[in-house]
Amino acid sequence: MNIPVIKIETDVIANWDSFHDFFVRSFNFPDYYGRNMNAWIDCISDHTAPFVLQLDNAASFRARCPEQYAAIVECSSFVNWRNVESGFEPLIYLAFSD
Repeated sequence: MNIPVIKIETDVIANWDSFHDFFVRSFNFPDYYGRNMNAWIDCISDHTAPFVLQLDNAASFRARCPEQYAAIVECSSFVNWRNVESGFEPLIYLAFSD
């Protein structure tokens, strides 16, 4: 299976605003995107095929933005749990690089 890799350029994320800005641009989230993690879960879940989220400079991102780092990990896990509970395969594969 060939799973697409989407690189998260964590160096451009410094706070919640830049976090949401990045995902709006990278994933073409709709205009009504609520810029919170519940909305992130909803919009990310619209994808129908699995993909890899590769967090570049992950250690630096975790140190600089611990809330946003944890949110990606926790919310990706929730999306996967919900898919599996519904009889589907996990949607998001996380990869970390430094």
